[in-house]
Amino acid sequence: MSRQTVQPRVIILILIVLAAATMRVINAWAVVPWANFPIIGAVAIFSGSYFTKQRAILISLLTLLVSDIVINLGVYSGKFGVLTGGWYWTYLIFFLIVFVDWLIMRKLSVQRFVAASVVSALMHWLLSDLMLWINGSTDLRTLKPLSRGVDGLIQCYIQGIPFLRNYLVGTLVYGAIMFGIFEWIKRSNPALSAEALAKVGRRPPKL
Repeated sequence: MSRQTVQPRVIILILIVLAAATMRVINAWAVVPWANFPIIGAVAIFSGSYFTKQRAILISLLTLLVSDIVINLGVYSGKFGVLTGGWYWTYLIFFLIVFVDWLIMRKLSVQRFVAASVVSALMHWLLSDLMLWINGSTDLRTLKPLSRGVDGLIQCYIQGIPFLRNYLVGTLVYGAIMFGIFEWIKRSNPALSAEALAKVGRRPPKL
């Protein structure tokens, strides 16, 4: 496989990821209904579908990091610092999500895409809300700290259900758009979808 053959495919994949990162920043800046539906989960699945494990993790984490910095410094004018408090938990959780998505998407199909979306949404909900509870989240019923017992943890998970729903919907919708764009480009340019064109370090998938 020549470098010239692979390069256009890689460039297109990176451009789609960059477009997703840009949309994440726009969603943080604009007061629009769809801003409540995160796109970053779709980036994890998309990257895990077309890149090797190491590159999928690197690209996804860089997308999260760069967009976080732009949002915190540009949209919020540094009010929360360069990165928000507890950022290391967020990035650790996202690292795990990308890894699991990569495992699921080793063979590309609609069923696996839906499965990866559901699994990543559940992982994000369970792990993120666990960290919120450990760090002392607020009981929205009383506006007091959640109890340190099991009932407090359960309440924390209950409060996170709307975010679980939004994460899942955002991942499914944005993911469908990202995969759809790439599939459309491949059909418009047969050279990109030829069997001889291996995915970066992996066999080319079929949706």
